Amino acid sequence: MKLRLDFLDEKYKPLKRDWRLIVGAILILILSGVYFWGIGEIFKKKLASIKQVQKNKLQELDDRIAAKQNEIASLKNRLKFSLLDRKRIKELNQQIVFFNLIFERGFSWFEFFTILEKAVPRGVWIRNVKFEAKRTGGLHVTLDCEALESFLAPQFLKNLLQLSQIKDPFLSSVTVDEKTYGSVFTISFDFVPFQALILEPDDVTLKPGEIVEFNVKAINFEKEIINEVKVDVSWQVRGNAVKLIGDGKVKAVATGEAFVIASCMYGRVFGEAVVTVKDKKKNADSKKLKNATKAARRSRRLMRKKTIKRGGR
Repeated sequence: MKLRLDFLDEKYKPLKRDWRLIVGAILILILSGVYFWGIGEIFKKKLASIKQVQKNKLQELDDRIAAKQNEIASLKNRLKFSLLDRKRIKELNQQIVFFNLIFERGFSWFEFFTILEKAVPRGVWIRNVKFEAKRTGGLHVTLDCEALESFLAPQFLKNLLQLSQIKDPFLSSVTVDEKTYGSVFTISFDFVPFQALILEPDDVTLKPGEIVEFNVKAINFEKEIINEVKVDVSWQVRGNAVKLIGDGKVKAVATGEAFVIASCMYGRVFGEAVVTVKDKKKNADSKKLKNATKAARRSRRLMRKKTIKRGGR
């Protein structure tokens, strides 16, 4: 038998141990720690995702900057190549002028080779043709030729001198080709095509039955007047006042007006003149009528003056 005596005052006695409260407090502490740890982890994940997004954006900006830098570098390289020297710029300008001539039909390949064919003698063939466009509208041509005999080279030069569209032909030294035993030479010249033809006289008045002969001149693309046109010129007449009786000759057949047209290079270059045909008899009759009308007017004026004087008296 045990006896338990408690003589301690009430105010000094400790509280009774309630294990349920102790366990609850411990659980609250554990849950609060877990809660704060979870919140920290969530913030860490969000912060990591924000950092990754910002990193991706920065990487994208870096890639764009690198692409722009590469583009600037490529443009700089292209700019280096585009800074051409004067000789290359001159060549490009000449090519542009040449193609502009073709586009504006100021130059005809058919015309050039037709004229060149007339000048090339038999026994000469052209191995290479070089062109250099002139701003005035023509071409500087260099021909590398080969001939069976050496005397054909000066003959070629002589034929070129007789053509109106060829200027300043120059023949280089003639050499012998060791393989073919033919003569090799180079001829250069300026080819200046005609721009228009000029007929003289350009305006003429005839009487029926009279004949007029026209002279033909040409103006080329360098604005030079060629007095001797050494090309085949075709003639035609528009109108019933005159008729064509020969190359450059027309005859007045009826009163009225007509046009005489001269053309060359297959009608691409032409010129024209105006012919007026007047009948002298008709002109005389018309003058008589005018004189009679003037005399009648004078007589009327005199009659009026006399009438006014009589009325005044």
